[in-house]
Amino acid sequence: MQSSNPLNGSFDEGEFSNQNRESSQIVSSVNQQRLPNKIHFFKFDQRIVTFYHVDTKTRSRELLHVDFNIPIRFCSIQTNDGRIFITGGAKNSSQSSNHAYELVDSSLRQLADMFYTREGHCLAAIGSEFIYAIGSRLYNTSKTCEVYSIGRN
Repeated sequence: MQSSNPLNGSFDEGEFSNQNRESSQIVSSVNQQRLPNKIHFFKFDQRIVTFYHVDTKTRSRELLHVDFNIPIRFCSIQTNDGRIFITGGAKNSSQSSNHAYELVDSSLRQLADMFYTREGHCLAAIGSEFIYAIGSRLYNTSKTCEVYSIGRN
């Protein structure tokens, strides 16, 4: 059954539901907890975060209470306990960032900076204690992996 995807394009709802259910069962049995059932995305150069609620197949948007726009080429991740983080990016072609933030009550709380500036990188989280910042489009950090401790920052 083809259904319209609220985010973009279309997807096979039956196939998606079965894959999602299988993944959730595996992850949930390992962690013994229910994972947050929403997906987020930030829009660069704006102050908006959008959530897609998987259970209800609805979207909601929040205006961020910050005095800057989301940088270009940033990366964000949601940990198993539902916390959302955003790292790196750039204000323009010559100002890369090593900043890290946590989304808290429609605001971005600045955390300790990462060691390296990163743009166009990937993030991975294992559990809710560490975030791994992997690679970058910047030459000096393109082949690096930084372990960022959430608890210490």
